[in-house]
Amino acid sequence: MASKNSIMKLESKTTRNIFRTLIAGLLLISMGCEKLVEVDPPKNSLTSQNVFSDDKTAIATITALYARIASQLPNNLENLSSISAIAGLSADEFRILPTLTLNRQPHKLLFYYNNTLNAEVIPIWNDLYRSANEVTNIIEGLNAQAVTTENPSSMLTASVKQQLLGEAKFMRAFCYFYLVNLYGDVPLQLTTNVVENAKRPKAPKDEVYRQIVKDLLEAKSSLSANYLSGNLSTVDTERIRPNKSVASALLSRVYLYMGNWSSAETEATEVISKTEYTLVPLNDAFLKDSREAIFQLQPVALYRNTGFGRIFILTASGPASAAANLAKIFYLNEAQVNVFAAQDPRRINWISSVTNAGKTYYFPMKYKKGLATDGTVTSTGQITEYMMILRLGEQYLIRAEARARQDKLQDAISDVNTIRTRARSGAATTIVPNYPLTLNQQEILDAVSLERRLELFTEWGDRWLDLKRTGRVDAVMSLATPLKGGGSWSPHQALYPLFYTELRFNPNLVQNPGY
Repeated sequence: MASKNSIMKLESKTTRNIFRTLIAGLLLISMGCEKLVEVDPPKNSLTSQNVFSDDKTAIATITALYARIASQLPNNLENLSSISAIAGLSADEFRILPTLTLNRQPHKLLFYYNNTLNAEVIPIWNDLYRSANEVTNIIEGLNAQAVTTENPSSMLTASVKQQLLGEAKFMRAFCYFYLVNLYGDVPLQLTTNVVENAKRPKAPKDEVYRQIVKDLLEAKSSLSANYLSGNLSTVDTERIRPNKSVASALLSRVYLYMGNWSSAETEATEVISKTEYTLVPLNDAFLKDSREAIFQLQPVALYRNTGFGRIFILTASGPASAAANLAKIFYLNEAQVNVFAAQDPRRINWISSVTNAGKTYYFPMKYKKGLATDGTVTSTGQITEYMMILRLGEQYLIRAEARARQDKLQDAISDVNTIRTRARSGAATTIVPNYPLTLNQQEILDAVSLERRLELFTEWGDRWLDLKRTGRVDAVMSLATPLKGGGSWSPHQALYPLFYTELRFNPNLVQNPGY
């Protein structure tokens, strides 16, 4: 049984996390974030009673979460942004040099070498739970507050409370989506009672998905139809706070993963039908003003674009063989590069290469700016790229698969061909030609799988999650892993191991099989 002192420490940690998140966000905002928040810092001291009692501090709490995620360059294992790199290396997208040496040996952390792994790996678990628990704090704090119509002394307005509850529930669903897909069964921590959370066992995967859907449906009901500015009172042109379409976009993906084809089609159609979204030229897709963007995060670290350019864009010397972090150690696996047709504009515009010592290394160029590769950024006005979280291209592929599964074959082919039409970028139809309308169901599903690999590579682990969702991970990785220099593949590696401190802290947690 936990000691009285340890319980008191756990209980105080919840309140401290709220304050730390709020203070960290305000500091980040002052360092360079202009659009994300347009409210003044709170003038009075913070207490657990007043953090959510007025619009300014309530908005700042969840904005701080966005700021923390966006400010951490994805060269840190312990942040959400690393999912693209870690899951890409887990799959057949990325490689690293076999001679790579780093302080924390990420070749073991990232499943590149399939040795017996220490459970002290993949601390993405920590950051996903940290973020999920922060928004649970926010949900409880907001729900405990009366709004101005009920309590004239309160400065929290009903519309702000509703929007923030929607944003918080979206973010919690987002975190649990990656937890359940990276780790399998995971504990559902839906209260701020840290003593209970510390003893909570894993919830079955289906239960986690039901909670994700519940949060997203409630988020969709609460969120504005428009993108809102940082004060939540005016419509914004940038897409850096969730709205109803953002909830629908993640819902469509979740329903697809659950095999609920009809609902996946419905939610994707709802997004695709909105006139504010359209597929754009390839080199415009990841810009901050991209009309393909459904949800982005604005960089808030001083005078920086996103961190993806920093870690993915290689210099003339090729991938690093030694580094203190994850910067520039990745390069694209030949199998990923070779899946493109030679003249596919996505290969030409979204992949580049360097040659060193007679060997050519390919790397992703979806993001073209970065701290180490773009020295011209001297003000926030020169930031041109935002971190893409959800975009329209995925929605077409979700709907295509959902339609194919329901035998709506020609509609499904039409959606895939919409993606291929954009990929041609005005080139002749012989370049990335359309699929014929005579394909059968399995041929369409194969086409969707290929297009996901061509379109969504290196984006938030889509390839890794897709291999597992469709039951192909063992067949693909048993071939890909040895070719990448990773030894023999074992099926248990489809799930990441739990962080060892969590196993020590929670006696009811069980390590994933094989570790």
